[in-house]
Amino acid sequence: MYKEYWCQLSDTQRKSMAKKLKTSTGYLRLVITGHKIPGAALAKNLHDITNGEVDKHQLRPDIF
Repeated sequence: MYKEYWCQLSDTQRKSMAKKLKTSTGYLRLVITGHKIPGAALAKNLHDITNGEVDKHQLRPDIF
């Protein structure tokens, strides 16, 4: 889903993002690449932290 976005991030950026979102980099990778469906709160927070580059509407169209 957002694999290109994930690949452009450095390891440090990935770890920082995961820490801010209170999740692991492994789970975050699965969510961003479309292999796992995040909860509503994680989808919203991910949308906010990436300034909309990762769109909550695409992650959870059933909610947003």
